[in-house]
Amino acid sequence: MVFSREERRWQIGALIQCFIALAISFFVMGIHKERTDIRKKPAASFSEKYLAISSKSKQELVELMNREDIIIGVSTISISLISNTRQITFFKSENSGLKNAWEKYMASRTKIPSVFTNDYYQNTRITEIINGNFECRLTKDTAIGKLYPAEKFAPYVCSISVPPAFDESGDFLGYINFFLKGPITDSEKARIAKEAVIVSQNIYHRDIQG
Repeated sequence: MVFSREERRWQIGALIQCFIALAISFFVMGIHKERTDIRKKPAASFSEKYLAISSKSKQELVELMNREDIIIGVSTISISLISNTRQITFFKSENSGLKNAWEKYMASRTKIPSVFTNDYYQNTRITEIINGNFECRLTKDTAIGKLYPAEKFAPYVCSISVPPAFDESGDFLGYINFFLKGPITDSEKARIAKEAVIVSQNIYHRDIQG
């Protein structure tokens, strides 16, 4: 059965609302666990289509980071809406503080973070990303800020989904984070968003569709 674009949007919207409702219910009952134990979760179940990017895609992301002075780091996040989990699949930064903070987190983590939790602000951010928006927020208010102190070095983060909009493909594999060293102007946001869409499209067509 082939669903229209609007039907797919409605389906994923309903799925998101279910996750949010479940997260709130677990929290109220006192049994909500924000993270899944990494040692008990088989890697194959994290995502229906895992967002692992090629060396060419990594190069494109690094080149974009190097072109834009305000960007000091990039990462890709693979999302599974079925298991409600997220995983970092690529990270790059030449900023020693940001890089060290990320490496310490990766070396010490024992659990995989959830996508939707009882955090309404974070849930709306993910929803905006899924809907194809180039979403920019204070790092401390995102899931990143709750996992490691990235905001000390990159106070802002912008994100774009992969693919760059929930379109006819029906896919949402995850998103790209761009770590910013300061507030972004409207002109910078418009320019970087345009470049981010191109990179996201390339990642999807090259690494996922093949």
